[in-house]
Amino acid sequence: MNLASLDRLEHLAGEVRLTHNPELAVEGYVVTMANLRTRHAADVVEKLAGRYPDRLFETIIPRSIRVADEANRGRPTVTLSAANRAAKALQSLSEEILSRHSRERATARAVAAPTPVGSVEDEPSEELRAWESVLAELPTDDRPPVSPAGNGSLGWDD
Repeated sequence: MNLASLDRLEHLAGEVRLTHNPELAVEGYVVTMANLRTRHAADVVEKLAGRYPDRLFETIIPRSIRVADEANRGRPTVTLSAANRAAKALQSLSEEILSRHSRERATARAVAAPTPVGSVEDEPSEELRAWESVLAELPTDDRPPVSPAGNGSLGWDD
């Protein structure tokens, strides 16, 4: 999807919000099928980060034929080897989404009604615990997730 398409998507989401679902929100944008060895891909990521700083997920999913093959077979990407960069990036994305939701819920709870420390509200939800257990069972190795470099430059792990 190109940048102009994202503008159309935002407009469409706004129309749906007005006419059918006032609570509809775009969760965020994920760069997928990226060949980060090209300057074009780096330029697109830089433009996205500038245009949607709060909505662009940090995790970038690299192009992978094996992920496409798994999808065509109807199998989840978690069945791929832990060494597969795209599978690791997808796992990193799921962790990033869960982390974002945890922060949002914690902020919403704190704003709505502060609760005493040690109360039941401090416990993670059943849904969050279930997802954390799923993530804990996924294969891992020593390589860091695929994401933009934290120093402000556009660099990625290979």
